[in-house]
Amino acid sequence: MRTGTRVPYDEVLVSAVVPWELSIKERSGKLPEAAPLVAAWPAVVQALGATRLPIGDDHALLAGQLAWDL
Repeated sequence: MRTGTRVPYDEVLVSAVVPWELSIKERSGKLPEAAPLVAAWPAVVQALGATRLPIGDDHALLAGQLAWDL
């Protein structure tokens, strides 16, 4: 069981990678049920009241340097 102080979060953050991955998986046939979500992505983000996270090449380079050996 977790203990400690819980911080309430009410902000939804959306990475540009989410629609990218959904689009790739939908197009490849691995996730065909994502088609309506992909088609309506801007409206979905707006309906969620989400904040789009800006991702730049500096973020991509940093992500590529992360240690994945856990």
